[in-house]
Amino acid sequence: MSNIVIIIPSRLSAERLPNKPLKLINKKEMILHVYDAAKNSNVGEVLVATPDQEILDLVQKNNGLAVLTSDK
Repeated sequence: MSNIVIIIPSRLSAERLPNKPLKLINKKEMILHVYDAAKNSNVGEVLVATPDQEILDLVQKNNGLAVLTSDK
């Protein structure tokens, strides 16, 4: 197993485009596209770090790894 971990930071409170990670691209949320691309790179384990329960639930529902972080 590789010692490399890809950590994808993701949050809903961006000022320029709120809820960006949940925007649909071809009927699939953007964060899932990013997660799948990172997984398909086969570089190492992939993890989404987010302060938002909605993102955490979405990633986990789609068999991804995610952790809840502080909003700070």
